[in-house]
Amino acid sequence: MKLYEIVTPEITTQQMTKKFDTVRMNTRMKQFAKANKFPDGVGAYATGKVSPREPHEFHKVSNMPSNLKVDAYYHYVQAILPYMDSNPYFPKIYSISIKRDKSGRTKPKYKMETLHHATKFSVEVLMSVGNNIFDGFDDSCTTSFNENVRSDHAWLFMRHLIKWVIIHGTMDGCTYAGYEVNLTLTDKYLLQAAKIIRDVLQSNLHFELDLNPDNIMVRMSPHGPHLVITDPLSDGGKSLVGGKGSFGLQF
Repeated sequence: MKLYEIVTPEITTQQMTKKFDTVRMNTRMKQFAKANKFPDGVGAYATGKVSPREPHEFHKVSNMPSNLKVDAYYHYVQAILPYMDSNPYFPKIYSISIKRDKSGRTKPKYKMETLHHATKFSVEVLMSVGNNIFDGFDDSCTTSFNENVRSDHAWLFMRHLIKWVIIHGTMDGCTYAGYEVNLTLTDKYLLQAAKIIRDVLQSNLHFELDLNPDNIMVRMSPHGPHLVITDPLSDGGKSLVGGKGSFGLQF
């Protein structure tokens, strides 16, 4: 699949004849949590990896069955589907495959574009990404970190600004590390993305904004690197069905 072609996501549901082995799934996650170390690609809620056949394609699957009615990531994906081709701040989702077991529990799998962690880029590249969104980003970032700016500093600053825009819908009144941030945002696509995320939050009161630095990533495009908001919401584990049949992991 070509990364920049128009994407019409395919959504399918597969009915299984057996139940999910949630006891085994839950035991596996408990072991990772107890050791406080998750294997590469394995998170608290989902496991992801780049497709060996299609390196531009990334597969993400829930670690446990999920109640899609209260699944924050599923709601986010549903909200952005109509805007994926026009708004560069949203990830490209190619397909959503939902397995439904004998008892009716569901486990979603997403095929999406491969994106890159900010840690792979130099501070100069990340400053450029910021300047393309906020005029004067590099100067404000340098002021906030007393001129000793590293890549992780630039991305933390970026994350703070994006979070501010999502919450407030504007840059007015923004501060960081005690400094007033005098940046103007005129990017209509980021404003649109922020409003869509804010609308999902407001319509699902148990969702929380979870914009940690790993939940914003970078797309390599023909026009250079671009920020993508990959997974900005959390349901606090309420959507995950644990080994005992209740919501939440049994850690």
